[in-house]
Amino acid sequence: MADNSTPVADPTATPPASASPASQASPKQEENQSIPYARFKEEIDKHREATAELERLRAEDKKRKDDEAIAKGEFTKVIDELKPKAERMEALEKSLNAVIEAEMKAIPEDRRTLVPDLPPEKKLEYIATNRAFLMDNKPANVNRPLNPDGSHNGGSQQSFTLAQIQDPKFYEENRDAILKAQVDGRIRD
Repeated sequence: MADNSTPVADPTATPPASASPASQASPKQEENQSIPYARFKEEIDKHREATAELERLRAEDKKRKDDEAIAKGEFTKVIDELKPKAERMEALEKSLNAVIEAEMKAIPEDRRTLVPDLPPEKKLEYIATNRAFLMDNKPANVNRPLNPDGSHNGGSQQSFTLAQIQDPKFYEENRDAILKAQVDGRIRD
């Protein structure tokens, strides 16, 4: 059976070299041919979008790599630097708690409740500051002279100012009364 159909020209095929001179454009005519503005703008916009997307992806990749580097290197360096310090701090805190326990055992049992519940370093400071009052063997409720001159003021308790306490001579003369006032919260600004 014979094929009666005629061949269909391929639109993407290049014209044969023997095409007529009228169908070939001269260089001057090619310069005059232009791309429609809408098509040109569309291509430029696509190029800008692609460039922006590429830059965004590069920035994300750089951030991811930086984060990985920090996670692997920097944090381990900081941890390695702080680990011995943390171990030392734990050891010091154990020692401090042992000292506080020994100090608390030295305080008469009826006065241990006068030591407030504070963090270890503040508790030890409190005990050191109030040692004379806390170690006193007299019962805590015995009336003593509370005024700086040694007299008892009819049941009222003497309060002190910071200026009085900062005076070394005054402090030495009234040390016990000042410590008691400190315990009772009778120090004023």
